[in-house]
Amino acid sequence: MAFLPPLRGVKRKRNRIDGFAGLNHNRVINERELYDMRNMQSGFLPVLAPRNKRARVRQFAKPNGLFAHDKLCWVDGVEFFYDGEFKGNVADSEKTFARMGAYVLIWPDKVYYNTNTKDGEFGSLENAFTSTGTVTAKLCRADGVLYDYKAGDTAPDSPDDGDFWLDTSDVKPALRLYSAATGIWGGVATVYVKIEHPGIGIGFSMNDGVTLEGFEDGLLNGSFYLVDAAPNAIIVVAIIADNLTQTAPVTVKREVPDLDFITVLNNRAWGCSSAKHEIYGSKLGDPKNWHCYMGTSMDSYTATVGSGGDFTGCVAHMGQVLFFKEDRILKLFGTRPSNFQLDDSALRGVGAGNSKSIAIVNETLIYHSAVDVCAFGQALPVGISDALVGLLAGNAVSGAFGHLYYMSTDHPGDHPGPTGHPSEGGELTGRMFVYDTKKGVWMLEDETYARFFAAWNNDLYYVSGDDHCLYSVAGNMEFYGDDSVSMEPSFEWYVETGDIGLNLPDGKYISGLQIFVEAELNSHLRVEAKFDGCGEWGDLLSVPQFLRYFYGSPHGVTKEPVKLAFTIPLHTPRCNTVKLLLSGRNDVKIYSMTYTVEQGSEAEV
Repeated sequence: MAFLPPLRGVKRKRNRIDGFAGLNHNRVINERELYDMRNMQSGFLPVLAPRNKRARVRQFAKPNGLFAHDKLCWVDGVEFFYDGEFKGNVADSEKTFARMGAYVLIWPDKVYYNTNTKDGEFGSLENAFTSTGTVTAKLCRADGVLYDYKAGDTAPDSPDDGDFWLDTSDVKPALRLYSAATGIWGGVATVYVKIEHPGIGIGFSMNDGVTLEGFEDGLLNGSFYLVDAAPNAIIVVAIIADNLTQTAPVTVKREVPDLDFITVLNNRAWGCSSAKHEIYGSKLGDPKNWHCYMGTSMDSYTATVGSGGDFTGCVAHMGQVLFFKEDRILKLFGTRPSNFQLDDSALRGVGAGNSKSIAIVNETLIYHSAVDVCAFGQALPVGISDALVGLLAGNAVSGAFGHLYYMSTDHPGDHPGPTGHPSEGGELTGRMFVYDTKKGVWMLEDETYARFFAAWNNDLYYVSGDDHCLYSVAGNMEFYGDDSVSMEPSFEWYVETGDIGLNLPDGKYISGLQIFVEAELNSHLRVEAKFDGCGEWGDLLSVPQFLRYFYGSPHGVTKEPVKLAFTIPLHTPRCNTVKLLLSGRNDVKIYSMTYTVEQGSEAEV
């Protein structure tokens, strides 16, 4: 009796992906992660879901800046708007904003808008006046009352008690007061000069730090602070050889430094200048004064930085002001000029051109460095963008929305996606990434190139660099009644898995695929596969097949989302790895995928 050799059954293994993680563009990733995606969100993870629709809320002619105070504000061309109303004109250039109490500070124009005034005070932080007629300068007391004195190289004869003498025997004159009790001419500790000319004090305030120029008496040229300011007179702490009258023009200026970046902390505006290698702090509570040095805790502050390189950004964070260079972070500590300290450390700073990538998400500071995206607590920056290998390019602009960090990067169009079409060569496009700080995952939304972000009223707004429109991330359509408000139409989405099968040796067959989804009426789903990373994507499940599954389910046609599981029988070629591509339109949520693997044998050379 002959016996046939026993036949061994084909080894089968069912693998279930019962939840998904975010984007990971590395070559080897776990099965829960996605190698590529478009228009997905992290809000439902571990369930995969498309992002929310955005709202198009306003059309700009030439957007130059976006900011949020108590209301949303922006610059369109040369016009500054607050809460949808025009407030003043600025230069036609890209703007940087800062909030200081009721003020909106606008750079590089050095102008402000006061949100607390009834008519919305809008003006320049700087002020200057140049005389066109006779200017007088006279010695006076702090209240402006003029001194009655005698001037000369020698003291007056037979003085009375309380007489004043202007001693001009030295290079710098001195005002002296005679005491009959001691017979001594004592020096007057503080002497003031009252400068008069029609309109000379308009736009200036008491304690302003100013620069005086053009006086024939050189002792009046230089930096001073105003003891008092009236429309036709100003008073400064100074000394002159004698009362002065001149017709040559004189200039009074309150200047604000040219700053590359600005921020606000503890009721002071702060900024930095690469050209002068300096950092600056305004006078306490006064963004108009950056050169006021009266010897008090309210003084302005200036410090020269010894390290090389240009500044790339600045921000106030956790009670410190951080000034960034590409390879350094400078931390300013302290509460007043007498105890300010500057710590300069060699750390990954903000990359050049990435100043707008700085955003604070809850308590975490996140920014784009020269090589990666960093999260900064209070000690050291930590890289958080390992999952974005090969995707980071160009400069970044960012915004914070709840626990989400939105980051739009600009670069030449080179990311068509597996189901899309390549962008035209050389055109500027972008990528809209979202980092979920709670779940620690990245998502990729689309090719949006955003120029500005602003978080306001439980929403995040951005200005598109493509169509110059203002968009709401949350889909808020209640915006100043603009006729251009509209909801985004339906969009396509996709997710691409990594290589499935890397953990299994030998050749193999994928003999079955089961997907558990939740879908709404009129939603589409398509499943495609690619084997061993070669060739084109091939259909495993087409849209018509999915619709037959959907309408053939026991639930029938319903307006409510339907949960259903369907199995796709497969006849795949023998392969080492397979990639799956799931794409669709409208709201489809993917809960899990289960695939069956039939083990093959070793491939022979």
